[in-house]
Amino acid sequence: MPGKAAIVLGHSHLSSIVLHLHDRPAEVYGGENSIQYYVFDTTRMGVDFLFSIDAGGGHYVLNPEIAVMVDQKVPKDREKIYISMFGGNAHNALTLMEHPRPFDFVLPEIPDLPLDGTAEFVTAAYINKFIAKLAQSYILNMQTLKNSTNGSVFHFESPPPIESNEFILRNLEQWFQNVRDPKISAPYLRYKLWRVHSKIIRDYCSAAGIHFLPTPKSATNQNGFLLEEHGRDSTHAGPSFGGLILKELENHLNVKYDGWLWL
Repeated sequence: MPGKAAIVLGHSHLSSIVLHLHDRPAEVYGGENSIQYYVFDTTRMGVDFLFSIDAGGGHYVLNPEIAVMVDQKVPKDREKIYISMFGGNAHNALTLMEHPRPFDFVLPEIPDLPLDGTAEFVTAAYINKFIAKLAQSYILNMQTLKNSTNGSVFHFESPPPIESNEFILRNLEQWFQNVRDPKISAPYLRYKLWRVHSKIIRDYCSAAGIHFLPTPKSATNQNGFLLEEHGRDSTHAGPSFGGLILKELENHLNVKYDGWLWL
């Protein structure tokens, strides 16, 4: 048996695993307990690539170009599994930068997290509805991916925020550097929004039969934030984080790494 082929689809969070795989030597060469990765090339295909397309009457399907890529690149005799890294930044769109109308809320699952007494309080339900709307297109991609295959589908949780506002300011992405006098939201507000986003995605995965793989505990500090050593910029993790999440998958599947290619 030739082993597994993991087809990895997604957006900017793919960078953590690509940067890791670039320097990772293979552990085995072939065999039924091996895994190869075939990663969607966001640079070649462009950031505006549509993973889900309207097949008519509002019925969306996975873009047929994906199947063509898989057919051309992935060995026919390998068991295909799919990994979703769609989206993952809906919470950052709302709260990486300090909101012009400061707000805070109580996170029901951890109600004793710090609150900003000077901010306007909103309900968790309101926040949940807002984030769910921002994540809608990414959930659609997960749905069309799941509907396109009888194989296993996994989703990697997007990385938690880094606690230090100073780290984020030092490593702002170009988009945020254009903001005049940028101010970063309070760490625990950013953390709570990430938790809301993750729960929305986790609950969807549970309902859809997608395996949700959470952030490894070893990647976070005692408060649940991403360790700075695993950060790359203000919203993305680096190659060491990519290595941790792939190792979690490999341990889960009881396989060893056997190389990678662009899809």
